[in-house]
This record gives sequence, C-alpha cells and structure tokens, in this order.
Amino acid sequence: MSAELDAFLRYVHGEGVDSDPFVNDIRSEIRRLVQDPEWLEDFMTFEEELEAARYNAEKRGYDRGIQEGIEQGADRLAKSLTELGADASLVAKALELARDSREDEQ
Repeated sequence: MSAELDAFLRYVHGEGVDSDPFVNDIRSEIRRLVQDPEWLEDFMTFEEELEAARYNAEKRGYDRGIQEGIEQGADRLAKSLTELGADASLVAKALELARDSREDEQ
C-alpha cells in the first residue's frame, strides 16, 4: 500500500495525519469546494434531482405493482368463473368490466 493511500485511510478513520501533504491537499480541496457558492448550488440541485428521480422510480414501481395485482385478480376471476361453469361470454364481460374499471382509475 502506498504511503499516500495509507495516510488517506488513516485520515478517513479519524486518525491524526496532519503532516501528510496528500491529506492536506484533500482538506484544502474540500475547503475550497465548500466555500464555492456555484459548487454548492450544483450539489444542491443534483441532490434535489436525485431525490425526484428516486421518488419517481418508487412511484413507477408502486404503480406497476398495483397494475400487476389488478391483472392477477382479473386472471383469477376468469379462472374461477370458468371453473364454476360460467359461460365464456360472461367471463369475457367480467374481464371487460375489470379492464374498464382499471382504466377509470388511471
């Protein structure tokens, strides 16, 4: 392991490495970035965009789960009606009504 990597890892773990030039360069760069309003604004914008993307991904997953649940329920309904001896036209009408109600909810 290089001396720089060793010093950096000690720095990350909170061990004193005040005299290491590599660690001091990292500290200086962090100070510079934190004091740069443009960088902070970019960071905050990125953080907001990341949160919005995470929310949208969760919502799409939730919506997809709801959709799959509805489809599974319609399939079970059709199977149950068929097993009970319902006429094919009745099964088709039940599935049509299930699809119509699903579209109304969206």
